[in-house]
Amino acid sequence: QAPANGWPALSPASLRGALSTAVQGDAERRSTDAASFIELPADYIGAVINGLWQASANGAALDWEGVVHLSAWINQQAEAELASGSAGPESRHWREPRMDMLRLLMAGLNPEPSPISAEHDAEVWSIIEASCQDPDPTEEREAERTTEEDSEFMSLALNTVRPQAIRTAISYGLRLRRRSRDSDLTQVGALLDRHLDQHVDPSCAVRSIYGELFPNLVWMDAAWATDHIEPTFPMDTGQQHLLDAAWGAYLVGGQLTEEAWPLLAATYIVMVERMDLASQGRAQSFRAGQLGRHLVGRLWQGRLGEDSHGGLLRRFYAKASPEVATQLMWWIGSGLSGLETPDSALVARLVSFWQFRVAAGKSGADGRELAEFG
Repeated sequence: QAPANGWPALSPASLRGALSTAVQGDAERRSTDAASFIELPADYIGAVINGLWQASANGAALDWEGVVHLSAWINQQAEAELASGSAGPESRHWREPRMDMLRLLMAGLNPEPSPISAEHDAEVWSIIEASCQDPDPTEEREAERTTEEDSEFMSLALNTVRPQAIRTAISYGLRLRRRSRDSDLTQVGALLDRHLDQHVDPSCAVRSIYGELFPNLVWMDAAWATDHIEPTFPMDTGQQHLLDAAWGAYLVGGQLTEEAWPLLAATYIVMVERMDLASQGRAQSFRAGQLGRHLVGRLWQGRLGEDSHGGLLRRFYAKASPEVATQLMWWIGSGLSGLETPDSALVARLVSFWQFRVAAGKSGADGRELAEFG
């Protein structure tokens, strides 16, 4: 019923921002009293969790025992809502609070040392494991993707439950690994195995998480990562959509580490060979540019030459469009101009690279890129 003065009645949704701000401003005390928020409506709970997350990101010291207890209750509400079948994919009340809860848990799992006590491991893992079964995103939602860019799946992954739950599971495993090199990662590996099975989890958004975080997985468990290169980046043409999602996310969001390079060198070679000049649309050109940055980055670091790995860099440039080559040369020139005194070894590598590109121009390659070198 509207108030007598004619103003519309306040709803939970309309109060969400104010509540989130209030919690953020008093996060340490509010997290200690987190259990007092239990039984509030989903909109209010989402605001509370969001406020705690923002505060944690700004360095607030939360009472994680209270946070974990509240998170377990949120997880129960999300499970009960799904079990009841009373809400469709677009009308679930507990989807967003569950997603906010996962982000908050990651804020506690990622720092070193983690502020979440080891005594809460079992409860935290139970929350993560249950969240990994969430149906969001549905296949129908993924089919609504409006462009062919791989980054669309990365964006979808940021705003859907199951991909965030997989990301949280990896954060949990990384925390165990930081705690001890001998930590038992069996349950983490088993969960990751299940969601790499396309018959269990066909989501491209989920697969993008594996691609983006593959270097982290290598650090977490090198043996597991070695055994799962092919499932993560499948070369079967029937799984091209999964490969595109994982490889695109890796190129955009992943960091090429020295530990990951030996495992992925063969994948780089295959992906260069699969580049097709005849079909380089916007998405293909973007992916080629990101691939080129990875390779040129290794050249910059002295880890890759024009003729190493079977001439991988030369083969890349033989397939790259003039636009991609020009963008890469601008990137190199920009990086060089930002250095006060480049070391002599770097200068020698770049001179050799410049000569390689000049020779290509003299042999008929498009020469526009040469104008971009700083």
